[in-house]
Amino acid sequence: MTRSILHRFALFNAAAFAVAICVSLAVGNWHSSNEITESYCYVASMVTEETQAIFDNLSYDQLFGADSNAAYERVRKALRELSVTFQAEYLYVYEADVSSGTRTYLFCVAQDDREDQVVRSQRGLGAQSSVPLSQLEVQAANGTPSDVAEITHNEYGYDLCWYCPLTIDGATKPIVFGADFDAEEEQREIWEYTLAFAVPLLVGIAIIAAVEIVMLKKSVSDPLRLLSARMRSFVQDGAHSQEHVVSSKTKEIVEIQGSFEQMTDDIDDYVGRIAQMCEERVAADTELGVARRIQLGLVPPTTQCVGDGFDAYAFERAARAVGGDFYDLTALDDGKLLLVIADVSGKGVSAALFMAMFLTLLHNKLQSHLDPARALNEANDLVMHNNPENMFVTLVAGVYDPATRVLTYANAGHTPPLMVGGTYLNPDPGIALGLFEDAGIVNETLVLRPGEGVLLYTDGTTEAVNPHSEFFGEERLMEAVKDARDAQGAVQAAVNAVDAFAGEREQFDDVTLLALFATGEDDADWQATLEPELSSFQTVREHVVELCGATPEAKQAILACDEAFANVVYYSGATAVEVAVRKAGDTLVVRIADDGTPFDPLSHNAEEREFEDMDMGGMGIMLMRETSKDAAYERQDNKNVLTLTFGL
Repeated sequence: MTRSILHRFALFNAAAFAVAICVSLAVGNWHSSNEITESYCYVASMVTEETQAIFDNLSYDQLFGADSNAAYERVRKALRELSVTFQAEYLYVYEADVSSGTRTYLFCVAQDDREDQVVRSQRGLGAQSSVPLSQLEVQAANGTPSDVAEITHNEYGYDLCWYCPLTIDGATKPIVFGADFDAEEEQREIWEYTLAFAVPLLVGIAIIAAVEIVMLKKSVSDPLRLLSARMRSFVQDGAHSQEHVVSSKTKEIVEIQGSFEQMTDDIDDYVGRIAQMCEERVAADTELGVARRIQLGLVPPTTQCVGDGFDAYAFERAARAVGGDFYDLTALDDGKLLLVIADVSGKGVSAALFMAMFLTLLHNKLQSHLDPARALNEANDLVMHNNPENMFVTLVAGVYDPATRVLTYANAGHTPPLMVGGTYLNPDPGIALGLFEDAGIVNETLVLRPGEGVLLYTDGTTEAVNPHSEFFGEERLMEAVKDARDAQGAVQAAVNAVDAFAGEREQFDDVTLLALFATGEDDADWQATLEPELSSFQTVREHVVELCGATPEAKQAILACDEAFANVVYYSGATAVEVAVRKAGDTLVVRIADDGTPFDPLSHNAEEREFEDMDMGGMGIMLMRETSKDAAYERQDNKNVLTLTFGL
């Protein structure tokens, strides 16, 4: 529903007027309340002084002795006159017994004649009240007058009560004087003063608002209405009409009219270029369609690759007609699985062409049985000499051997892999390819048990944004896939979580995921938890010989494992050592896990030191490197996990 400026201004003034009413009434009420209360307090003090003057020349015996009736009546009459003069509802004098909390009335008078007869019978001389004394009454009984009123609401009415100590010569108990004033009368006076303060102010505000509305209509609303009519005429006829000429002295209206004149001239020129732009857009859309079909030929939306010992699944969804992400899943001739996930800088046709070139180059090198790090380094050196647009790519490339369940992979500036149901891995991050020579990419290894999986993804997954401009993030991704049991389930769970998080927010980057799970039974031939003592290794030695025989290769494997076990015993401070031995074909895999101090034996490069400079630990590490076909270390579940793979 649209509203005019005058309508909006009137609504604003109405709201401001309502606020002014509330503020005026609140301020007036506060001010009036203070003034009236102070006046009542002053009257109460005057009544107290007059009352004390009555009792100054009288003793207790004169008032309440055997022959005191005449004096008593004179005092009571004087108190009634004070009540009428100062318009007090009630005036009363009583003895206060603080210890028992009771009152013994001496005098009680009322302003009204009929009410005076009632209180004389109920609160006459000697009448007692067991209603507990209030704090102000106790204060007055102790000799301190009250400077504030006490509000009472009982059978005698709704009153404001003041209490003051009273001195009567010869009295043996504290004497308290009380004065009650009608609280409803006080409220009426407060509202009369409030209205007297607020009404003139509100009338003045209303007059000012009406004048402002009239001036706004003349100087702003009417000129804008004419200018709007001229704009509608231009939209309908496509020509400059002089029928609705704006005549205004308001600077802003004149500037708007000038801007409108300039806009109409610009529109004529703009409309002339629309046809040419449409033709160019059609041609560009045609080229993008061709590029998208080429990309889909290289990278289909989904791919599943299942083999003996592994299950892999990949998914890709571009943010634009042609995206910059790609992946590769290929089963090699030797039974191993080649996997790649990458993100090319930029979007569109240039990203697709760079992707196609790099994917072909990398695929050929990895299929030539080069290890991932070497393949990436060689591909980087070639791209550096054929990259006129200075584009780059981040990626993770790996080769999985289902026989040993070892994934050998290399990271080139890409997002860290995620262990499904676990935490993120922390490989050497490397640098993006295509920027510098000698990228220095290194290999990492990961051993997957049956049922374990790893998820690779591009930054479009974790950087998906919801309608509140929040990122999806690594924690949500880890939570989304924690219960996945196969590759497709992990990828689909991640995609569903990203889509639910983003809602209606448009995807601004490609989303690509690749999951690899190890399948089959856990065929470890032997495993046990041992004491961290050198004598415990004898059990490991016996089972390796039992599985592999007393061959030279088995003996070398036993020697290397002995050195690894000794390092744990001497240096880790572990309380237990878990050892698993598995023989698969002509391959022996030994996994040693301990709960000791974090230590990666493979990070110490003993090969760079002279033999005579090595300690026993250094020689043991060198022996493990030279004897094993592959060695991998990871810190998992607060344990050092060393996996050694040997050829038999």
